[in-house]
Amino acid sequence: MTDNKRRFKTKIAGRNYTILAKKPAMHLQAVSEIVNSKIMQIKEAMPALDVEQRSVLVTINTISEMIEKQEEVEHLKEIITKLEKINETQQKKIQNLNQSEANVSQAKILIEPVEQEKIEKKQISPRKQKKASSRFVRPTTTSGVVLQRANMKDKRENKEIPPYSKKKERAR
Repeated sequence: MTDNKRRFKTKIAGRNYTILAKKPAMHLQAVSEIVNSKIMQIKEAMPALDVEQRSVLVTINTISEMIEKQEEVEHLKEIITKLEKINETQQKKIQNLNQSEANVSQAKILIEPVEQEKIEKKQISPRKQKKASSRFVRPTTTSGVVLQRANMKDKRENKEIPPYSKKKERAR
């Protein structure tokens, strides 16, 4: 009948009680102290109430607090569930990124020898690599002229060179 229940004797609101519970004595002592303090708070606020009325108000307040805490627990459980779903999707994204990164690195391994061969084939003689240092070098082809004009326009927009040379300014 007792199922490992313990007897705990306490005094609440001036009356002696024996409580049967599976909880340890420290827990039951804390509960009885809280109940006594709540009864004293109500007694100070409403001294005309008798012990039974105070006990009913303590019970109502306690159950109200319990319901609030239960709602808070439910809300926190919902947040935890949402965060677990977000975590799961983020883990899947990380796995996909890791897999795609592995695929890219494998592709790089395969492409690198081919790219190296292309670079070796494209080796240009040192004479062709040298670029004209003067902007006034005349191109020898029509496409060279168009390219030179585009480069000059880009340089003017980037303000690397002034829009008019000094010779043209003197003529004005």
